[in-house]
Amino acid sequence: MTPEEMRNRAHAVVNSLSALRPIDAMQVLSSAVSLLLNRKNTENRQLNKPVTGSEPNILSYPQRLCKIDQDLEIKEFIHSYSEPVSQKNLQKILVQKFGKKRSPSRSGLSRYLKKIYLKKLQKGSGQ
Repeated sequence: MTPEEMRNRAHAVVNSLSALRPIDAMQVLSSAVSLLLNRKNTENRQLNKPVTGSEPNILSYPQRLCKIDQDLEIKEFIHSYSEPVSQKNLQKILVQKFGKKRSPSRSGLSRYLKKIYLKKLQKGSGQ
């Protein structure tokens, strides 16, 4: 980008912010910079490949792996656990076996088990 193009774009940004109070304009700029930095980080990790959702104007981005998917030992333990157990008790067992730091939270475990359940339903219905 040439210096003149940069100045023109800067003027366009300033013109769009000129109706705001200075403090509000600074907050908008701060938020914009944060969004740009986050976008840059996701580009570096090659996660920003948009996938169109059911709505044509909505883009969704791949999400990062949950704590359980990142720790294969915990994942294998959960999948190999054969006794019927409540989610609360399973979380306690995971804390005892793997420690509090490595173990997923109760809500994280619940989300993971729900994800597994929904995948099984999809496979069962032939989708």
